[in-house]
Amino acid sequence: MNNHIAISLPITSGKIKENIKIIKRALINKPNYIELRFDYIDDLDAINEDLIRPLLKIIEPKSSSIFTFRHIREGGRTQIGEKKRLKILKELICLKPNYLDIEIEIKDEDLSRIVGSAINEEVNLIFSHHNLKNTPIFIEVQNNIKKFIIKLEDKFNLNSDSLENYVFKMIFTADKLADNLVPLKLCSEFNNDYNIVSFCIGKEGIFSRVFCLNFGSFFTYGSLEKKTASGQIKIEKIRKIHQLLLDL
Repeated sequence: MNNHIAISLPITSGKIKENIKIIKRALINKPNYIELRFDYIDDLDAINEDLIRPLLKIIEPKSSSIFTFRHIREGGRTQIGEKKRLKILKELICLKPNYLDIEIEIKDEDLSRIVGSAINEEVNLIFSHHNLKNTPIFIEVQNNIKKFIIKLEDKFNLNSDSLENYVFKMIFTADKLADNLVPLKLCSEFNNDYNIVSFCIGKEGIFSRVFCLNFGSFFTYGSLEKKTASGQIKIEKIRKIHQLLLDL
């Protein structure tokens, strides 16, 4: 079992020193990944090379970087047109993070451009889906991810070697404890062939957020100070729970 944890950090300001301080505090916890959430930023014009290069310089010697500008329908914090968001995503790819997060539901023509840019810049992709309402039944989730993988292979000519470097992230909202079984089963089903991340958000989803690692999730998310998702708990708490299990 791996214990890989990502810390998601909202980038709310274009002030480089302010962001560097937050990242340095995050690195004290030795996360395996640091996700920079650019959809939180107040000034979109501040998303540029001058802001981001110094942040990557601090992150990447110690952790892997994930860049995200989440669509508002899946939990993003900034309401902008899709054309402008895609332009920002392409600019983020050019800065060569380790991973860029892109939604599975994006239009095929836009997905094609993102995949092409990512391949050219040697940036790995996280294909994500966030259901902010509920947790579907397992067979529905299983079929959806299989259909998407087939599309990547047939329509975008991504072979198994390419897909080995990508991550499939399926996040749901738990209304009851039993909902946690869906992402845990998904991790167990797919982790031998793909890098899969899956858990539930919300208070009822804390169980799968913590224990998805035991079922083969590529990583899970913890928080530093500010939460970027409901039910997110601090990275040190996740580690303490897993250490307790090892000590039993």
